[in-house]
Amino acid sequence: MDELIEMVVKYSKTGDPALAEKILNAILPDVHLFVLTKVPKQDVDDVRQDAVFAIALALYSFRGESRPEFFAYCYRITRASIAKYYRKRSREPQTYSDFEALLALIDEDAVNAHFTEVEKNDAREAVELLKRADPECFALLYSRHILELRLKEIGEDLGISENAARMRVNRCEESFLKG
Repeated sequence: MDELIEMVVKYSKTGDPALAEKILNAILPDVHLFVLTKVPKQDVDDVRQDAVFAIALALYSFRGESRPEFFAYCYRITRASIAKYYRKRSREPQTYSDFEALLALIDEDAVNAHFTEVEKNDAREAVELLKRADPECFALLYSRHILELRLKEIGEDLGISENAARMRVNRCEESFLKG
């Protein structure tokens, strides 16, 4: 039996923290290389840390008998950490262009289209209101009312049905009107 596997088996019986540290130090370079190919470079350290932490928590439950089985187990946990990272990232607000630049575009557009001063002010006020919205609602309301996307298109972008997109937009509109 491989020395690494012997340490893992011994750890699962004793729970010795020093043994866990040795095991994690032995797999750290491999986990790092695996994560390095899957996430943006600026986030590699964070994702690697999460993966190693998850491996440390699950180390006691490994029941394999070979090095390939152990690394498959570790990579499975690491893939779950990477998936968690991307799920979390998908929920974070996306950065939008500078609102001052957006206001300048509105003013430029209004001049070119010969909008009245009232229409210019309405557009400026709409952008100011959108700045205060929840980031997810901002994206939905911006897509629906500024970009004039159909609910079907919004749903496709989010990977949801048209009805789910309609419900989200309606909730955002309601919370926007209340707040």
